[in-house]
Amino acid sequence: RWTWGTANAQGLRRDTVTVMMYNMLYYGVNTSFCTSSNNSVTAKNAGLMTLFNYVRPDLLGVCEMSPVSSVNLGLLNNVLNNGGRSGYLRANLMNPSGSDIVALLYYNSAKFGMHSQTPISTQGRDIAWYRLFHKPIPSSGDTTFLHVAVAHLKAGGTSSDITQRGQEAGALVQYMRANRFRGNLLVMGDLNVSASTEPAYDSLINAASVLNQRLKDPVSRPGSWSGNPRLALWHTPSPRTASNGCATGGGMDDRYDHILLNDWAMGDSAQIKYVPASFRIPGNDGNRFNGSVNGTFNASVPVAVANALHEISDH
Repeated sequence: RWTWGTANAQGLRRDTVTVMMYNMLYYGVNTSFCTSSNNSVTAKNAGLMTLFNYVRPDLLGVCEMSPVSSVNLGLLNNVLNNGGRSGYLRANLMNPSGSDIVALLYYNSAKFGMHSQTPISTQGRDIAWYRLFHKPIPSSGDTTFLHVAVAHLKAGGTSSDITQRGQEAGALVQYMRANRFRGNLLVMGDLNVSASTEPAYDSLINAASVLNQRLKDPVSRPGSWSGNPRLALWHTPSPRTASNGCATGGGMDDRYDHILLNDWAMGDSAQIKYVPASFRIPGNDGNRFNGSVNGTFNASVPVAVANALHEISDH
């Protein structure tokens, strides 16, 4: 969560926003292994309603979303703007690479407006880059801007997979350098990294030569995350121990999903400040190592949320 302050003639206007990143697990996309039988959109929507009613994100970055407009708009209309919620908007679809799964941003239009958006080309899937502004805009017109990048880097553990992830993350760094980026920045996505030493993670955290282009990890737990019980509280896949043919099994034992931010967004350099210790992984109470989110009592979420995560997710 971030606190947000915008100066105006009446003083400092404050707000709090909740940011969420979620892997949609081939939402609306049929493959040889994820089908309408084991990955039904209707069933997923019911679980997503439970999850989003609990988290209530103001910014929702997703990956593994169908590029078909009727499908990704279906999430907007049937889930986000449903069950007593309204006012969410979907960013424009950007998919110049022609991928069968895309990264996309949904946002609470009562708190955000879209200024501009740009696809960043990589060797694999495009990285979606957005510039948003805070609402309502004060009479002075002096609003606050936030840049958000949503990414889904190459999966896999081979040396070529790791190299490609590094190149994809490098494309984001090069984009910031080329545009002399300055401002508040969040980078979120399924980065598919297993350790902080991987080139992709390292390039985002350390490679940027300009300080406000260099990112920080609010979790601040470097090391080898994969299969490491000491870092169990920060694992994101998998919420289930047994695969259903689509969602992977094996229990919680990796950290693929991240929300990173630069110094400006971390420490109120430009009217945004991260709320300390507010980073949470819903469904992970630290007692899930190699286990499921609903196998035993879960102290981090209600039972209905744990069950929903187990049924519809593999992150």
